[in-house]
Order: sequence, then C-alpha cells, then structure tokens
Amino acid sequence: MRDTALQEEDETWYSANSTPVMSRMLPLLTWNQAEKWTELLENFKPDDARIWIPCLIVHGPRAFALTVTDESMHNPSAPRSFASGDYIYVDPDAEPAHESMMVVRLPNGNLAFRQITIEPDGKALFRALNPDWPEAPFEAKAETEIYGTVIGKTLP
Repeated sequence: MRDTALQEEDETWYSANSTPVMSRMLPLLTWNQAEKWTELLENFKPDDARIWIPCLIVHGPRAFALTVTDESMHNPSAPRSFASGDYIYVDPDAEPAHESMMVVRLPNGNLAFRQITIEPDGKALFRALNPDWPEAPFEAKAETEIYGTVIGKTLP
C-alpha cells in the first residue's frame, strides 16, 4: 500500500512513508457506518470494522477510512484523482480549506466524497473532480452536514 497526504500549502501530494509522523490503524468503515460514526465511536469495538488500515498521516482521534465507491472523484488528468476502490482517510477533526476533499451529505440525502471550493464572493461549492460526472456542484449551506476532511488516500 502507498499512503499519500495532501499538503495544503502547495497543494501537492507526497509520500507519507518518507516522513512518518504518526502510525495508527484506522477502521475501514462502510458508508452507512460513516454516517453514524459520531454515535458508533463511543462503543466501537475492533470487530465492528471488517478491515483496519495503517495510516502514517497525522490525524485526529476520530479518523477513519472509507472505500471510494464511484468515479465521481476520478480525473486521471488532474493532480489529485481518486478511483473507485481507493481507500481514503477521513478526519472529522481536520479543518477544511479551499479545495479540500470532504465527505458530505448531498442534497438528495446520500453521503458523498466531494471537493469544496470557495468562490471569490465567499460562496462555498461542493463538486466532483470528474469533469464528466452528471451531478452539478451544490452550494454549502448552514445546514450542510460535513462528516470529515479527506486527509489522504492509500491504494488497496
């Protein structure tokens, strides 16, 4: 497996294996478990996750991993791309910034993995990286539920 993390300053990916800052196993959750993670965390037992993924990226105590399940964030011509089957590290305690990758609830009620962009007028939009993805970007509102900032990925 290869861990990668996003450096917000220059928006490039680097290999976390060259700079191990923290090593901890993160539970690989289902998307249904991620939706209820705040409630599940208090009584979460090791057997509740089907797989535990090593993470060498600095993260908070509530961090977890998810499997990318669609091609919405896959753009092979972009510097950041996430294919179906990749594992992403999600940290509910990490502060999002312009162009952060997030796990968020879509207007249709489903959880999704999207990038947040801050427009010059201050409006925040969530969008897919895949230019061919049919879903339009949607505006973040006060009631938009954010489940965490994606702090990196690893390949299975």
